[in-house]
Amino acid sequence: MSFVNTMLRVSGRFGSLVTQRWTLRGLLAVNVLGAAYGFGWYGDQLAGVPVWLWPLTADSPMSFLFASLTVASWISGRRWPVMEGLSYLGLLKYGFWTMLIVARHWSREGIALDIDLFLFISHAFMAAQGLLLGLTRGPGPSALAIALLWYLGNDYVDYLHPGRLTLLPVPDLDLVRSVSLASTPIFAVMLIWAGGLRGRAGRSASSSARNAG
Repeated sequence: MSFVNTMLRVSGRFGSLVTQRWTLRGLLAVNVLGAAYGFGWYGDQLAGVPVWLWPLTADSPMSFLFASLTVASWISGRRWPVMEGLSYLGLLKYGFWTMLIVARHWSREGIALDIDLFLFISHAFMAAQGLLLGLTRGPGPSALAIALLWYLGNDYVDYLHPGRLTLLPVPDLDLVRSVSLASTPIFAVMLIWAGGLRGRAGRSASSSARNAG
């Protein structure tokens, strides 16, 4: 229960931050930069697949793009639940997935202060953003169901088209596939759990307000 209470406190503080326009603008800028850099990173790979497959090829950049559109909708005073679901699930999935892949690479080759470290840090930011936003402004089950279908389809396309960037040698393809497929429903369930925490926090705040009155 202490972990749950800690998460509630952290999400509450983060939630107060994302009501500030300067915070949202900063978050938007970071996500736009992440998307732009990521699409550049995938440039050669995108050139080798049909245009209709681009959204299902550049996984992390698409998550940054979804996050950018989500934050932009908040700045304009709107909510876009389906985009929120795509954003949070993608940030969690590809953030943690890439961290795991990089960590496994380091376990074999040793930690090097090169592009791997940048990938690890940038994807740690993705994962943290997805978790915190999911705890504070998460979408409903229907939006998450759409996001779940999108990313299961994304997994399907990824592993039908092997010409993709990977940080692991070919013998580990089975592990990469298994982790990616398992992470999609696991993080969807986590976001549903986060919604339950938000509901609990809201009920607690309402009860405190009534007692104070």
